[in-house]
Amino acid sequence: MMIWVLCLLCVAGDFRVVHAGLVRKTSQMEDMAAPQDEVNVLMFGVIQFSESLNYVYETTEAKIAKIRQTLKSHESALQQLGKQTGQTAEVEKEIKEVIQLLQGQMAKQQDQTTMTKDWLAQMEKEEVELKAKVKKLEMYLNDLIPISVKELQVTQS
Repeated sequence: MMIWVLCLLCVAGDFRVVHAGLVRKTSQMEDMAAPQDEVNVLMFGVIQFSESLNYVYETTEAKIAKIRQTLKSHESALQQLGKQTGQTAEVEKEIKEVIQLLQGQMAKQQDQTTMTKDWLAQMEKEEVELKAKVKKLEMYLNDLIPISVKELQVTQS
């Protein structure tokens, strides 16, 4: 930036010489010409303004770079979140499928358990009925044939 200021001063100085060389000074022009102090103050003001402008440019450039970096970081985080959201949705879908499968299996097992309980109850009922029939048959046979096993043994000997 200082190079630009120096170039500006050189050009301003050359312009003054060229301007002075091309135009003849008259007494009227000398009266209209600004005093050297005022020109120096103006040049100092131009230098300060150009330095301020350069500072604003540099700080703005640094701020823009920082903003770009922050945006890049946020964009990366946002992409990562997008990927995680997609993965989460896929996992959720898979979990729902597994839950439905398990619910189906549980319903089948519940039906099978109910059928097994009913079958077992029927078997127990049939067992009781069969025992009762065997008991009746034993009683009928005992009444029909009064011979005991001992009597049969005695007669055979």
